[in-house]
Amino acid sequence: MDIQPYLNYFQNYVQTFMDAAPAEDFNFELKKEHSLRVMEQARELASYHGFDSKSCLLTSLAGLFHDLGRFEQYRQYQTFNDNKSINHALLSTKILHQEKVLKDLSAPDERCVLLAVLYHNRKRLSRALNPGVRAVAGAVRDADKLDIYPVILFHISRDSKDSSIVTLELEEGNGVSPEILEQVRSGSLADYNRMRYKNDFLLLMSSWIYDLNYAYSCRRVLEKGYLDSIFAMLPQNRRMHSLKNNLLAYLQKQATE
Repeated sequence: MDIQPYLNYFQNYVQTFMDAAPAEDFNFELKKEHSLRVMEQARELASYHGFDSKSCLLTSLAGLFHDLGRFEQYRQYQTFNDNKSINHALLSTKILHQEKVLKDLSAPDERCVLLAVLYHNRKRLSRALNPGVRAVAGAVRDADKLDIYPVILFHISRDSKDSSIVTLELEEGNGVSPEILEQVRSGSLADYNRMRYKNDFLLLMSSWIYDLNYAYSCRRVLEKGYLDSIFAMLPQNRRMHSLKNNLLAYLQKQATE
């Protein structure tokens, strides 16, 4: 099945938001380009790990549509912060269902894409998912993180007026929430709901390595030096240096398995 009709739908859908609010083009463009890159990253991951052709297509579709709700979210609430607005993954699935975007897929394949979209921003994947859905959902979650890393690091390092959009309007300064730090030190994903400072977001990003599902993704994070970039912007002390080394050791182990 050709993915082009789905790309056409996506492009046209996004354009309606940009036409209606030209002043917000930057924010809509940010999510449009992110979605296209996640689609491509998910496709590359699926190909690398030997997914069959149908699974590659479903993975690409879930990557393309994983953030479809972001555009309506920003139109209504002027934020990408789910805690201050709406669960964008749930909204994405509702739009896909209401507009019958996936109607040409079989019922099981449609369900696979919808579940991958729905679960892409959950803290963990449900163990109740069947292996095929879990493979697609895990690939999309990884691809999402692989693209978000450089986008956020770019905007934070520029310290521009746009950085608050991608860092969810968190507090500036050298603050670090002890609970976030302890979660990362203990090998857990940091909790979005506990973040207060921009540094908490950086630490949360470092904890994403605990949720990577594929060796391909671990290798990419190492090759791109994302952890080095993150810790270069965090307080420079022995505690952070030790944490960085522990995270790198974990990542290197996962990348070889």
